[in-house]
Amino acid sequence: MTTTRGWVWPKRACRECLFRRRSGFSLGLGGVAVVVALQAPIAWAALPPVQRVAAPSQSVGASPQSADEHFNQGAALRRAGRLDDAIAEYRQAIELDPRNANYRNLLGAALRAAGKSDEAEAELRRALALDPDNATAHSNLGNLLCDQARFADAIAAYQAALKISPESGYLVLRLHLARFMAGQDDRSELLENAGRLDMKRWPAPIVALYLGKTTADAVIGLAASGSAETQREQTCEASYYIGSLALREGRPIEAKPLLRAAAEECPPNFVEAVGAKNDLKGLPPD
Repeated sequence: MTTTRGWVWPKRACRECLFRRRSGFSLGLGGVAVVVALQAPIAWAALPPVQRVAAPSQSVGASPQSADEHFNQGAALRRAGRLDDAIAEYRQAIELDPRNANYRNLLGAALRAAGKSDEAEAELRRALALDPDNATAHSNLGNLLCDQARFADAIAAYQAALKISPESGYLVLRLHLARFMAGQDDRSELLENAGRLDMKRWPAPIVALYLGKTTADAVIGLAASGSAETQREQTCEASYYIGSLALREGRPIEAKPLLRAAAEECPPNFVEAVGAKNDLKGLPPD
């Protein structure tokens, strides 16, 4: 547990805020060190248990809520899939604490999920103006810029995030996808970035797949490790990254069921859920 501003934060993390830590496993990749997950969690990213999810607004006669309470409620609502209510809570948190970069980062990510790209970019850039070393805000900005095919800017955002958090395999994957979509050969960069990762932590198998060191079936098999919840999350992530790669390699028939699985099975606040839904929009209906 970590304390921040008097609050106690559990290890459970929001995927728009923190790259989760995973239990270790071994994967032999011919001596190439590939994998992921931040070794030092970002304290503010954790999603504390919130009992009050039913109503996003303050009841008449109730004591005024603090900015942190609005933020925590927004995170709970976001995970429950109540996007509009989550955005409203994040906005109230910012009204009370307008210089909190973490609040603006999560608001920006939620606005991206709601399809409000201009507002999302504005909030994410405000977050970075307040805290230039916020790796997740750089990453969330990169995700948004990729949505808009602004690949050069997205690459710069992911590079900034990786400079701050070089042991995040999720950032390695997203930078590689952005390079791929920009038509750039990044094999040497991918190998170099993979060399900084912990081979015993997820999403190592996905990085290995992108390096051509393993197969999609092997990745799916390795995703089924850990607790039931961890298995579900890793499997949905594997579906997204395998499907995303297939789509970008010109295999839409193979990509579509994987992306649909990610869109349906990943928690709403996972960036993979939002990415899968965006990718599916560009595919023809069944």
